[in-house]
Amino acid sequence: MKLLTKNQFSFAIFFLVITIILHAGITLLLNAKEFTMVWFFVPVYVIPVFIAGWVLGKKDNQYLPLTVTGFKFHLITYVVSNSVALLKHLLGFASVYENIKTVYLTIIYWGIGLLIHFVLYMLARKKSIKGISKSELFE
Repeated sequence: MKLLTKNQFSFAIFFLVITIILHAGITLLLNAKEFTMVWFFVPVYVIPVFIAGWVLGKKDNQYLPLTVTGFKFHLITYVVSNSVALLKHLLGFASVYENIKTVYLTIIYWGIGLLIHFVLYMLARKKSIKGISKSELFE
């Protein structure tokens, strides 16, 4: 099995670009002390990401089991989002109003959620043969 499908790779690139734009925009808004505008900027990010994940995930789900597709999209989102946030702080691009502790807490709590998703993914994988439910396969 390939590490990433074409659709997952496309999502990863799209998500990387839009996440960099989001973080740059948030930093600019915070530096300009436009704190309220940040709340309006975030939905502009969330909606296209959700649509891209939904469309590309549905395309992958046509030939891959949902358990594989869902976990990989979750993993891509976790790695890209947290990498961009962490690098922004480590490279000194963060606003003075942004705290790196928030990034660390996000990595930890989201990581716990991802770990739970991984366990559920492994359990679902055990109950299937190549992603197809054993009961569906042998009926």
